[in-house]
Amino acid sequence: QLALLKNYKNTLRFLFNYRTLSHISTSSTDKTYINKIEHQIIVLKKFVTANTIYQFNSGMESKKAYTFIEVAQGMGYYFWDTQTDYNGNGKTDLNEFEIAKNKFQANYIKVQIPTNEYIPVYESAISENFTISPKYLLKGNNAVNKIFSKFQNTLFLKNDIKTSLSDLKHNINPFIKDQSDSLLISVYTYSSNTLFYNKNNSGYSASFNTIKENNKTSTINGWENFSMNKNTLNNRIELTSLYTLNLKFGTETKVSKAETILFSNRNYNIKTKSIEPKLTWQPTIYAAFDIYTSYVESVNIDKEKAILKTIGQETRLSGKKNWRISIDSKYTHVAYNANSKNSIAFAILEGFLPGNNYSWNINIQNNLSKNIKASIEYSGLKTSETKIQHIGSIQLSAYF
Repeated sequence: QLALLKNYKNTLRFLFNYRTLSHISTSSTDKTYINKIEHQIIVLKKFVTANTIYQFNSGMESKKAYTFIEVAQGMGYYFWDTQTDYNGNGKTDLNEFEIAKNKFQANYIKVQIPTNEYIPVYESAISENFTISPKYLLKGNNAVNKIFSKFQNTLFLKNDIKTSLSDLKHNINPFIKDQSDSLLISVYTYSSNTLFYNKNNSGYSASFNTIKENNKTSTINGWENFSMNKNTLNNRIELTSLYTLNLKFGTETKVSKAETILFSNRNYNIKTKSIEPKLTWQPTIYAAFDIYTSYVESVNIDKEKAILKTIGQETRLSGKKNWRISIDSKYTHVAYNANSKNSIAFAILEGFLPGNNYSWNINIQNNLSKNIKASIEYSGLKTSETKIQHIGSIQLSAYF
């Protein structure tokens, strides 16, 4: 391990670990390595800041297989019940589990099952945080400086590739290789770029965020692919000292493709556009009241179309030191032109059902002492096809 830290504006850290493991019973030898390089730099008085982390590792990994285990309602991450029993056989088939959209659906967890088939894995990964802040460099009072100093741009990139090819020159490259390569185990790429204007300004601020994500994974059942492109424009306008208007506009494309018959029901290409205005009234620092609405339109490539219209309110109250209460309630009307009992519908409808959907949530937090915090939460949901569902939780936290 080596670190160059003398200049805090330009630091470099190295970690190299190489291991040889000899198996007496088989007279074989395994060679593995774990390597990491991290570089941080600050340029021109924080005009540019960057943090780069690069890793390349090797080891053995079992082929991925998994199952789902039922847990208490609200404590899981995945969802299965009669709504997702797509073939109607009353059994929990692997291709019927969906990622829960709310607490009422979170009744299963995903557990990886060890297999006896191990393969060598070579991983290369790189991540980059890069921020440009003109305000630290442009100090003059001329018009150009005043305009550009109000902007800030933050970029985050990540590439992570796993393969079973034992070629060091090939494996130290963390950028996308041929995704049809039969030796690939997984490919993950992610990028997020946010352009801010008047960040943290109380009068008016805006941001434009672009996210691109791609995940391709090999499992014991075959390849699973997911990609997402999302664009979001946020505007915050202070109308008066008491009222603030937030406007959010978004577009999103989600593509899921499973190269296996078992999960072919998850293949979709969904394009979504949305608008979400919100008006906030804050008469004191201890109380705030929101009224919001949203319009979301989603279309799958196979012509399934959904329109979700939502209106709701949120109330937030707090004491000077000890307690905080938030109350949220909303009504969502869903119009859908296709069969709602399949995996595509679940992805488009965001966990709601066609028709009228009502949901509410109450959260109470109280600091009983400096080291003990209590919280109580209650949520309710009513759809056009189900009875009212209730879920509650109590949590006590102690800090030492």
